[in-house]
Amino acid sequence: MVHQLRCRLAPKSLLWLVITFAAMTCPVGQSGAGERDVYLSYVNSAFWTGINDVKVQDSIAYCAADFGLILYDVRTPNQPKPIGQLFFQSPSALLIDIRGDTAYVVAGFAGIFVVDVSDPQQPTLIGHIAAASFSSDIALDDTMAYVLDYSTGLYIINISEPQAPVEISHLDLGGQASTIAYKDSVVYVGNVKAGLQLINVADPALPTLMGRNDYLDSICDIAVFGNKAIVTKPQVCFSLDLSDAASPVILDLYAGGSSHAAMSDWVDSLIYVALSGDGVWVLNASNPADLLHLATIKKGEVDRLDVGNDRLYAATGSGLDVYELGVADSIERVGSSFPSIEFIDMDRLGNLLYLTSRDDSSVILDISDPTHPTEAGAFPCPGNGRWVATVDGNYLYQAGSYPLLAIYDLSAPRSPVLVRTLDSGDFAFHALAVRDTVAFIGAGGVNFRTLSIADPANPRYLGSCEIGGTAVDIALWGTLAFAAAREDGLCVVDVSDPATPILRSKLSLPGSAWSVRVEDTLVFVNAYSKLLCFNASNPDSLIQIGEYSTSLPVTIAHMEDDLFYLLSFGNLEVVDVSDPTAPVVAASYSNLKAGVALAKVDPYLFALGPGLVVLEQSVATSVEQPDAAILPRGATLSAIYPNPFNSSTNIRFALPVASTVRLSIHNVLGQQVGMLIEEVLPAGDHSLTWRGRDSDGRSLGSGVYFMVLEANGKRVVQKGLMLK
Repeated sequence: MVHQLRCRLAPKSLLWLVITFAAMTCPVGQSGAGERDVYLSYVNSAFWTGINDVKVQDSIAYCAADFGLILYDVRTPNQPKPIGQLFFQSPSALLIDIRGDTAYVVAGFAGIFVVDVSDPQQPTLIGHIAAASFSSDIALDDTMAYVLDYSTGLYIINISEPQAPVEISHLDLGGQASTIAYKDSVVYVGNVKAGLQLINVADPALPTLMGRNDYLDSICDIAVFGNKAIVTKPQVCFSLDLSDAASPVILDLYAGGSSHAAMSDWVDSLIYVALSGDGVWVLNASNPADLLHLATIKKGEVDRLDVGNDRLYAATGSGLDVYELGVADSIERVGSSFPSIEFIDMDRLGNLLYLTSRDDSSVILDISDPTHPTEAGAFPCPGNGRWVATVDGNYLYQAGSYPLLAIYDLSAPRSPVLVRTLDSGDFAFHALAVRDTVAFIGAGGVNFRTLSIADPANPRYLGSCEIGGTAVDIALWGTLAFAAAREDGLCVVDVSDPATPILRSKLSLPGSAWSVRVEDTLVFVNAYSKLLCFNASNPDSLIQIGEYSTSLPVTIAHMEDDLFYLLSFGNLEVVDVSDPTAPVVAASYSNLKAGVALAKVDPYLFALGPGLVVLEQSVATSVEQPDAAILPRGATLSAIYPNPFNSSTNIRFALPVASTVRLSIHNVLGQQVGMLIEEVLPAGDHSLTWRGRDSDGRSLGSGVYFMVLEANGKRVVQKGLMLK
């Protein structure tokens, strides 16, 4: 089944991207009668600085807010009315859950506050559950509270008398336990380090770890329904089969967006996912093995949400937003293949694609019919940490951490034969380029190495040179190798004699260099969120001649016929560089279920990640001007990520017009402890990294900090938690 996506393009041409999803393991369902698109219309907001979570019960919205609990009467959704509030001696109420007339408010270092809300106009503090270190989440049943501590694990508390909670047991979960759900005597924990953990609590005094899924690390939220679950990670929503509690299986995923998915809710087979800085996804999960994206409401920051009475209640940094839910006539269809396999790179030989995964196996796909790729075989990969794959002649080269290099004979393309592994050295291979009988390697330690592969069964090192950083991509041009070395910029290495490579020049860039491509005398570098073009006529003095700023940090860049395909977090931008002095966007597409590798087989583009996406590109006869960029009406500050964080976190904000910007850091006492920006900036998206230091460069301690953006007469605040 083929679904078309029409994209407005630059004057050069009009591209049509036809998106098809391979269905190798489970068939892609047809969209048909009865499927509905969902829209959300904005009703009103209730202002309360920094609402972090919301639960709605009997027309009352219970909001965990900065410094306390606030209750709204939402019977009239276009006029939410504050009716009660309770302040805590705590910097922030992070989460809330409710059972009957009792609310449990999670407040991090301050533990959990137990509040009687039988009279919504006079909420009363009746109890407290102290934090072992940092209370991160809570789940409730009738008489038990399952309290998650970020550092020390799971605590089971008897709350049959809410004013006098009693600890029953404790289970250490290995640290960094961030989110929790409960269903039918099983607790589900999202652990940053250990992935998804399933714990049997049928006997609350003896909780037992019964299963896990290590792939699902950095989980943001969990929702369980019968023997199925929805799990959200940054930019991704997964559906799981829990039939075998010892080994939860991923059924499908939906990926996209530029903010991390923070929280989900489920109503009548619809999943609502808060995206922190990018509004809310609405997904149809009536068939959990085939998640369908129905709509995205773009309403800026949404931290947490609750759904009920045909309304969506969104907790934001500036208050409570209420939306009506409705239906429309169309539907956007998405799908995936191999959703549980984390592919990392691929290369092609004829009509075969070789897909390299992080685990101990690789997959071969036959793309004779690109719209219906079929599995043609699989072969084991020795060791672990396969990061890059290159096909040259009749050989496949896979490089990574251990073993450093694996070489396969492709004389029988569907049955690769391992001919040699190379284990020597105490460094990893991060980049690999092959030409003739020499492999050029970006490595840790020595940084740049050359390897003779004249006899693939007996590879031998030729030479090496220090370039000052780890090369993560290499492009060859004549006697030169251009190496993208992340924070160390772009390095030019003379390889006229492969046995004695020489660092010829080095160029600092405005962002980390992640990939490089060479076309004649032009060098294109993906520098995090910029595509830079240089004239390399004089390799000792590269001259920048063009630049394109991407909407998101780019992880993969692929060049083909004056077009750059930039892939980032499930979003694809196609940039026309036929005039390298003025690159322009030709097309864009979001919500791809892929994000780690690209391959082109004209006119098809294959995008790889946890699954495979096939895009068809063709040229139309008409020409349309691109739509004008849509800028926010006021300055916006997205939720930071990661959060909580250890030593650094990313801050993103957007300006509607050029403005004088102040971005400062404040502690819980309101004192300014750091100034990140104080200057005039252009309109558009901006990002930076805060490394947990004050204005004098000194490391700050663990705790809650506030990021305050002031621009164009508007003041916006986001909150972050640093844990060291």
